[in-house]
Amino acid sequence: MLNYGLVSRMANAFRSFTGLKLSEFCSVYEKVKAKYEEYERQRLWKRPRKNRVGAGRPLKLSLRDRLLMPFVHYRV
Repeated sequence: MLNYGLVSRMANAFRSFTGLKLSEFCSVYEKVKAKYEEYERQRLWKRPRKNRVGAGRPLKLSLRDRLLMPFVHYRV
């Protein structure tokens, strides 16, 4: 499976898959990471809920991998 750990080791492949340099992706990731926790808190507490926050299956992919996927998708 394509993930950040695999693709980040090959700079040319990373650029080919995403259209970004590794340093550019890292700067975007840091900006997203800084705002992600607050966004999730607001998103999950907006409406009345049946289950508590955090109930359900945990995400399989890390935030970095989830951020990588749209870049790859738009590039392809």
